[in-house]
Amino acid sequence: MKGQNPIVRVAVHMLPDLEATQTVTFMSINQYLPEESAVDVFSTFYSGRLSLEKLDLARREIVSFSLPECQWLELSMTEMPVLDHSYLERIFLAQLQADLAKGYSAANFEKMIADLLLVEGLNPLLAKLYIACFGKHMFHPKGPASVRREMLSVMHELQKGGTVSEETVVRYEVLCQQWDILKMMFAKAGAAPKQMVERLIERVRTIAALEQEVFDMMRKQVKVG
Repeated sequence: MKGQNPIVRVAVHMLPDLEATQTVTFMSINQYLPEESAVDVFSTFYSGRLSLEKLDLARREIVSFSLPECQWLELSMTEMPVLDHSYLERIFLAQLQADLAKGYSAANFEKMIADLLLVEGLNPLLAKLYIACFGKHMFHPKGPASVRREMLSVMHELQKGGTVSEETVVRYEVLCQQWDILKMMFAKAGAAPKQMVERLIERVRTIAALEQEVFDMMRKQVKVG
């Protein structure tokens, strides 16, 4: 019926690029596309297009969380939030505060450097393939460079509201530029991967230091806890 979208409960780890998220969520089925055997969906964790097969697998997988595969649920929306700037800012700040409270970790950068050092022990063909895998990650729509560009847009909005300083935004812009440079370095590294390892590692270390700097600046300006 028009205006009434079906709601299903699904296992989040069965959705695209969310394999590590072990929880369940409710998902709205917005549009059925019979010619593609797919549906357009919306949820807190994922919004986009899913094949009917993928949707069914995600729905059935809720049994792994000790939930019944099928049940009747009655949902009641008592208050609809107004999606204005202040509401979205509150939602973002709550998540940002939680992330900052966890503290900064350089483990991912240390692992990245260790992985890059492995290139030196590979034969030329494997070295090219290895670097190509890194490059695909860098150019992914949800890769580190793209995600930080999205974050930069949010930072500009937070600056307008006085949450973060102009200096912090400027340093974050520098960080984004460094990620963009690293991305392009990976794109060019395939021609001579072993010769590029040292330069790639140097750039990663520069980025790691900037990440730490920006994290510390934001932690001082955003109230945590």
